[in-house]
Amino acid sequence: MNKVTLNSLFLSFVTLSLSTLGGWLITLKLADTEAGISFLYLSMSVASAIFICQALIFRSAQKKLLSQLIYFGSFGFTMGWLMFSLFIPLFWVNSIGIMSKIVFFSISIIICIANILISLRTLDRKWNTVGAVEFENRFRPADSTVDWDKVVEKMKITPELYLPGVPKSWYPAISILLVVLMFVGMSLRTAYPVFSAFAWGIPFAVTAAFFLQMSGYLFAQACKIRALEKSRSLTLKSTA
Repeated sequence: MNKVTLNSLFLSFVTLSLSTLGGWLITLKLADTEAGISFLYLSMSVASAIFICQALIFRSAQKKLLSQLIYFGSFGFTMGWLMFSLFIPLFWVNSIGIMSKIVFFSISIIICIANILISLRTLDRKWNTVGAVEFENRFRPADSTVDWDKVVEKMKITPELYLPGVPKSWYPAISILLVVLMFVGMSLRTAYPVFSAFAWGIPFAVTAAFFLQMSGYLFAQACKIRALEKSRSLTLKSTA
């Protein structure tokens, strides 16, 4: 696992700042100044909450495995908010009906929740079949350390896009389609506002869901570590 450094914290700050700036500029382009200010309030609140949580856990993450997993897991939210900021401005476009916005918001939430749940279920299954045994092999009671990277490597956790109800064999074609839709949606904003909203927003919503899935894997690992620490009355550290 990568070391927790100030560079990572700074990178998150820059990414969150760019999310706010980019989303604000898009909102001004698509709507008006008042809408831009509303977006700023929303984005600054979310971005600040994410960064403050990362800053609060930063010192602990340099020493404790549990905090380290939570810290790096929060970066999925950083990247997820960057993706959200690129399509949320569509909700301030008056030419897009309220029902269309509700449908789009619902689809986005379903995809995000599905990706988080799939990560939790997958990690739990692989922990029960491989991870628990591998942990015992890599755990050193003398100094309460564990080679966690090796444990994760044995579990063969590989985040990948998950679309509920869609066969995996379709994913390559869907990936290409999403890229095409993104550009088509932006260019047809005036002529076909409803279609544009879906075409532009869904690719970013799907990408955001993927980043949240990565967070889900790390948070699920953190839950396993917390359970181990509680049952053994110790604080685990990574040997990496």
